[in-house]
Amino acid sequence: MQTLIDRGQGAIRLATDGHSIRVFVRRASDFLIGGTYEVPSGLGGTFRVVLKDACDTFAIVQNCGNCEDFDAMQPYRVPLDALMELEDRRAA
Repeated sequence: MQTLIDRGQGAIRLATDGHSIRVFVRRASDFLIGGTYEVPSGLGGTFRVVLKDACDTFAIVQNCGNCEDFDAMQPYRVPLDALMELEDRRAA
């Protein structure tokens, strides 16, 4: 289920899966297709990725510029709010 909340100047999107609520402040149109971003790796660090496609709640990314053959991974989905601009240093 997804809900859009509009409060004057800005809007946020909430997505639930029955167990958690995700808050999306940015929209897919805020990201540059073909741009380079970082996403949490699930291994305690981040992967550098190229954005292939995006919708309201998730993005399709391809690893690019990483070591250890991680760039050979197939494109994969990540939550849209997991995309970090290279200068954005949120905790992974």
